[in-house]
Amino acid sequence: MSIEVETSAAGSRIYLRGVERMVTASDRVSVKIAHSMLVRGDTTILLHFLPFAVIHAFNVHPRMRALQLKDQQFTAEIQAPVTTDTIAKILQVRVLTPADYGDGSPTSWQSFVEKECSVGFDRYYQLPFFLSVWVAKRKDTARLMLFSDQYMSDGFSGAVVLNCILDQVSKLARQASSNNQRPSTLTVKEYPLRPSLYRMWLNKITWAKPLLKGTNVIFGRRMFRGNVHKFTPLLPARDDQKDFAVPPVTNSTKALFADGDAKCMREALSKCRKEGVTLNGVLIVAVLLAFYRVRSNKEQRGRFNPFRIAMDVDCNMRQQVQHPAEENQVGMYTATTDLDWLNSEGVDMLTTRFWDLAGRASREIEANLKNTMNMALPTITADQKLNAQMDPSFLKKVRVAHSITADVGIAELVQYPFEKKSFTHGHF
Repeated sequence: MSIEVETSAAGSRIYLRGVERMVTASDRVSVKIAHSMLVRGDTTILLHFLPFAVIHAFNVHPRMRALQLKDQQFTAEIQAPVTTDTIAKILQVRVLTPADYGDGSPTSWQSFVEKECSVGFDRYYQLPFFLSVWVAKRKDTARLMLFSDQYMSDGFSGAVVLNCILDQVSKLARQASSNNQRPSTLTVKEYPLRPSLYRMWLNKITWAKPLLKGTNVIFGRRMFRGNVHKFTPLLPARDDQKDFAVPPVTNSTKALFADGDAKCMREALSKCRKEGVTLNGVLIVAVLLAFYRVRSNKEQRGRFNPFRIAMDVDCNMRQQVQHPAEENQVGMYTATTDLDWLNSEGVDMLTTRFWDLAGRASREIEANLKNTMNMALPTITADQKLNAQMDPSFLKKVRVAHSITADVGIAELVQYPFEKKSFTHGHF
C-alpha cells in the first residue's frame, strides 16, 4: 500500500511555552504518560492494518512528529511524515502465547507499563509517542499501550490517538471487504499545527499578561517558597523519591491498576447527572474519603477540627481558549488548578453530605476555569522560572521534599468520547 501525505507542518518549529518548558527542563527526564486500552475483536484484521493506521495517526497529528532542537532553546521541529521504513521505531507488537495470558486477561502488562514509564524519552532523537500492542489471538483481545511525552501530550491526546488508529483500522477493513482487496493508496491530510496552550489560552487576556509576568518576576519565588513551606503531607512519601533539584532528576514510577466494571460506571455517571455534579467532583470526594480513612486514627473529628487536604486537579483547556480548534488536537493542552478551600477551610467529616461536597467541588472547578487570571499564574511560573534556564538560587533555602507540593494530583479525567469502531467481520 502506498501512502500519500498532504503536509504543511513538516519543518515547522514549535516554540515551547508554559508547562512545555517545565517538563523539558532536563535531558532524558520526562513526564511519561501511558494510555492503555483493551480492545476485543478480530485480531487478525487488527494486526493486518495496524501499521498503516499508526502511520496515519502520526501523519495526521503533526505534534506526534516533534523533535526537540539542541541548538535552539525551548524549540521543537516537526519532522517529515512517517513511512513504513520508520514504523519499527513507533510500533511494537507482541503476540502472546497461551502461557502468557492463561485465562485471557494478561496481567504482566501492568509491570511493563510501570517499568517503561521510568525510562525517559530522548527528545532530540525520539518522537514523543510510540505504541506497544500485546495481542492474545486465542481470545481475540489486544492491549494497546500508547506512551507519550507530556510536552507534546496529555490524557485526552491519548484517547484521540487511540481512536484515530482504531478508526483507520476500521475504515481500511471495510474498504478491503467492499473491494475484496487491500486498498492500494492511503491518503493522509494533516491537521493544522496549532500553537501551544500558553498562546492559545492567554491571548484572551493579552492586556493582563504584562501584569501577571511582572507579578511573577517580583513575587514568584516568594509565593513558591510560601506554598512549599506551609505544605505538610498527610502521608509519607516513598523513600526513593528524590527532592526537587536544579536541574531536575529522575524519580522512579510506581503504579497500581484495577479493572473497573462497565455497569457500575454507567450507574455512577447516571447518579452524577441526577445529582447535577461532575464525575471529577465525585472523584475528588472519593479521594478525600480514602485519605481520611487512612488517617482516621490520627485526625481529630468535629466541627472545629475539619479534615484538610492539599489537592490539585488537571483540566482539559481545549474549549477554554479564545479560538478552540475544530479538530480534536493532540498536544499538552491541560492546566492545573488547586482546590485551595479543601486545605484552608477543610471539611467537617461528621456533617458534610457526599453529594453536597461533590457539588461544591464541581462548581469550584468550573469557577476556576473562568478565572483565567488566577489559573494562569502556575503556567506563567513554569514558563519563566521552572525550566532549563532555571536559576539555582530559586531554590535557595527551599527544600521541596520528595518533589511533592500536594497530597494528591488528580490527572485529567478522560471519558472516552468516541464511538466504538466496527467493520464487516468483527468489531472493536
